[in-house]
Amino acid sequence: MSEQPFVGRERELGQLEGFLGRALLGQGQVCFVTGEAGSGKTMLVQAFAQRAQDHDEHLAVASGNCNAQSGVGDPYLPFRELLAALIGVTGRAAEGGDPPAGSRLRHWLVRSTQVLIEVGPDLVGTIIPGGTLVAKAGKALAQKAGWLDELEKLARRKPGAQAPVQPEHLLEQYANVLRALAAERPLLLVLDDLHWADAASVGLLFHLSRRLETSAALLVGTYRPNELYLRAAAAGRHPLEPVLLEIKRYAGDVWVDLQTDEAGGRDFVNRLLDTEANRLGADFREALFRHTEGHALFTAELLRRLQERGDLIRDAQGCWVVGARLDFGALPSRVEGVIAQRIGHLDAAQQELLRVASVEGEAFTAEVVAQVQGLAPRQVLRDLAQDLAQRHALVQERGDLRAGRRQLSGYRFAHALFQHYLYGGLGSGERRLLHGEVAQAIEALYAGAPDPVRLAWHYDRAGDGERAAGFYREAGEQALRQGAPHEAEHLLTRALDLTPGPEAERRFELLLVREQARDLQGQRETQREDVEALESLAEGLDDGRRCQAALRRANHADLVSHFPAAMAAAERAAALAEKAGLPTRVAEAHLAWGRALYRHGARPQAKVHHELALQLAQAAGDRQTQADALRHLGQIALGADKRLAQDLYGQALGLYRQIGDLHGENIALRYLGVCAVNAQQDDRAAALLEEGLAGARRLGDRSGEAHASYALGALAQNQGRLADAEGPLQAALEAYRQTGERVQEAATLLILGSIRLEQDDFDQARAMFQAALRICRELGGTLHLSSVLKNLGILELALGNHHQARAYLEDAAEVARRAHNTVYEHHALCQLAYTELYGGNAAAALERARQGGDPGRFAEPWALLALGRLEEAEAALHSLLRDPQPLREWQRLAADLGLAAVALAKGDLRAALALVEGILPALGRSDLLDDVATAYLVCYEVLQACGDARAAGVLEGGWRQIERQTSRLDDAARERFIANMPSRRRLVAAWRAS
Repeated sequence: MSEQPFVGRERELGQLEGFLGRALLGQGQVCFVTGEAGSGKTMLVQAFAQRAQDHDEHLAVASGNCNAQSGVGDPYLPFRELLAALIGVTGRAAEGGDPPAGSRLRHWLVRSTQVLIEVGPDLVGTIIPGGTLVAKAGKALAQKAGWLDELEKLARRKPGAQAPVQPEHLLEQYANVLRALAAERPLLLVLDDLHWADAASVGLLFHLSRRLETSAALLVGTYRPNELYLRAAAAGRHPLEPVLLEIKRYAGDVWVDLQTDEAGGRDFVNRLLDTEANRLGADFREALFRHTEGHALFTAELLRRLQERGDLIRDAQGCWVVGARLDFGALPSRVEGVIAQRIGHLDAAQQELLRVASVEGEAFTAEVVAQVQGLAPRQVLRDLAQDLAQRHALVQERGDLRAGRRQLSGYRFAHALFQHYLYGGLGSGERRLLHGEVAQAIEALYAGAPDPVRLAWHYDRAGDGERAAGFYREAGEQALRQGAPHEAEHLLTRALDLTPGPEAERRFELLLVREQARDLQGQRETQREDVEALESLAEGLDDGRRCQAALRRANHADLVSHFPAAMAAAERAAALAEKAGLPTRVAEAHLAWGRALYRHGARPQAKVHHELALQLAQAAGDRQTQADALRHLGQIALGADKRLAQDLYGQALGLYRQIGDLHGENIALRYLGVCAVNAQQDDRAAALLEEGLAGARRLGDRSGEAHASYALGALAQNQGRLADAEGPLQAALEAYRQTGERVQEAATLLILGSIRLEQDDFDQARAMFQAALRICRELGGTLHLSSVLKNLGILELALGNHHQARAYLEDAAEVARRAHNTVYEHHALCQLAYTELYGGNAAAALERARQGGDPGRFAEPWALLALGRLEEAEAALHSLLRDPQPLREWQRLAADLGLAAVALAKGDLRAALALVEGILPALGRSDLLDDVATAYLVCYEVLQACGDARAAGVLEGGWRQIERQTSRLDDAARERFIANMPSRRRLVAAWRAS
């Protein structure tokens, strides 16, 4: 028995095949194989993968392994291995299947790389090494126009110049890549030893368990339940535990448990024995089962030992039989004993080779072992391949590894228990020395791109605190770039532990990065502790570091809504930066100052500081701060000067593209779409927002995706396409609720409520407006509050509740005025003008309309008409139609309706009738006519005055419209609805008189 055969487990294989069957139907699945060490988890999954690929050669299979040594601090380790193997960049397909060969492999590599560029750009350089990807896929991609340039641009991004990837963006991009690949061919993905998984990998596992539900993908994880409990006892709850509970809650029983009962254990023993010809009777089989209890690895290793010792021999026919001196009492009682005997039968050189390998870990590198032992790599490779792999089955080849341009040979122990036994047998002193030698060998072999996590771990255990701290810092910064702030915090904390107190500068730099990691996790209390520590250390350092500490204080205060403290810290940072002669830091300080002022509701002051930040950044050549300042200025201008906002966002977009800031580019692009909506440039708005939506999906930015959907819904509403608006807005609402963005949730409820109002669903409209108002009140800010109050005013005005409408609208105007948002103030004043007009106070209506800016221009003619100032009313309406800004259809109809009313009042029936002819086709459409009753009334009165027979039909249509609008109202509300609106009152009176 040179290798342990796979036997039994038909029931478990059937379970896995059931999960795969559902996945192949597009019902993405996640499942788990559990059991103690040596129970056969890996062999079961390997056999399942082999069987699955034999049945469907189109199935793509790949695996990733967690690491017992550095894995818990190595972000996304199994997922990095898995994706690299899946697309064919490094490693090989999961055991049980090889990647497709020849041209199919090249096609898959090219297509996978294109998918990465399209929907997973932030994975390049964080999950997949950019240089490796270019080296592997570059030649094939060169034949695809533009793709190689895109890949090289992503690969060239300098780590220090990029903001850390937001964890949720990276998770979503990884899911998007797998979903896209699963659309090309079904996926079987294996994650081994999840009990060693880092927190970032656990988070990604959970994310994929939900996001792959409609994909042809099966994700299989293996873990040892007892290791979860051991780790929980030592260091608190294992991060995998709550994820498993949540998966069980919504997915049900997706576990394949290898805990063997007595019947299963006996069956395994019998099947294992019967893989070779034998005459082993019931007594021997019973004794073997009693000794091993059917434990897979123990049984296989003990059987091997019995054959090697001569306790089992072959008879003349080549069948295994019991030898003369078999004594079960003299055999090891635990699997560790069998392993000890097996290792003990190797020669001294082979044992030493494996001991060195065990220090590197369960997975190790032949060249590292050779360098530590001072041997030729060729000799070590021969010993590994011929003796330790083929003859003794103690190790397995895991494929070539890339270290820059160098190819190295990867191996792993056939079972983790072999590595555990060898490593545990080393004395503490020898272990410490070997860790140092292994670290030096890894550092030398991977000189171009060493793995800082591995090196930090080895140097730490070697007792070399200084070098360990340096690599822990590098690993922490790398984890931040990978969107794994939890792991970054863990690594940086260890670096701080190893950095002596007197080394203030090094501790300051470490704290600066850890504070950022805590910021990204939203740990405001521990973040505050780091800010205080930074401030304390900075007092003994220079002004530049004192400025950095003040900037971090400003950021923290802004995040916890302590805006005066944020402003004070930003002011201090600006003064310190000026003193230190650091113009870039001065610009950053004014940017932080302006941001705090804006969030505090002081727009004019915020604008001053953002403009100063922009000037300073331009002078210093700091394009990142320059782009950010332009974007913030655009945000301020949105509420005051739409054309200026468009120009500022356009400049920001250009800069973001120059510096390769994909997230900044997407934000600017989406807000340019919003600017185009405001400017009524509908085609341009749709194109920009669709591009922004695709970009947000590509980046895995759920918040950005929701924002683009929201804006597309608003555009559809503005165009009168209410049915088309519903889908994007509901998608945005769900996304905002999932991401906890309550301000945007309120904004989406607001626009959905306004659609319900247009549909005359007054109760639903009120419920949505009130829900939005509650959110605004709870958050205590002014953003969207004015719009919510204005819409509640419009609702009450539509229902004829003038007093309540006036109260809401006056509050809306005041809130906008205090926030220096003239656009919102003008909209509220315009609605106040209509309130006064419908209440019979035309003079007050005219005053409000003239205070209401552009929106007020639509109310002004009706106030003039009510005052009998017909010439002025007509001039005001013609002015609207001559406006250089093109009018929307509903605005043009409103102007024509006003002109028809003026013409009727002047007795010019011919002109009035001509205008009405253009209005009649739109009657009854609340999406085109803001005031439907007035439209019906004017058309009826013009037709009636002209003796046109169509007058009766229009009057009947107007009555039916009012009946429909009031069908859900009680009698009192219905009476108010009619009586308190002059046009409705006159229309109903005419219908009743007829």
